[in-house]
Amino acid sequence: MTAAARQLLQEVADHGGMVRLEDGNLRLAAPQPLPESLRARLRQRKAEIVRLLGTPVAPQPVRPPPPSFDAIFDEFGLDPLLDEDRAQAVRMWMGLPARGPPD
Repeated sequence: MTAAARQLLQEVADHGGMVRLEDGNLRLAAPQPLPESLRARLRQRKAEIVRLLGTPVAPQPVRPPPPSFDAIFDEFGLDPLLDEDRAQAVRMWMGLPARGPPD
């Protein structure tokens, strides 16, 4: 059961340790020796933990960075030296309504 393996890995982390997979073998690192009961449970579920750690994690989609202010100014033909133009350009780029003149 994967939940039990995850729980064991969390217990190791709670003790400040870490379990990693290296060439098909588990490697345990901790600042202090782990309790023998925890080490025994790790040995019992070794195959399950190896499968869990060996499962590739799907990469998260990478969002492209937003265009620079310069690109926005070029797109809308604005003078980058004017702060209000900059604010309006950002509002338009974000799809927000343009703000009217100050009261």
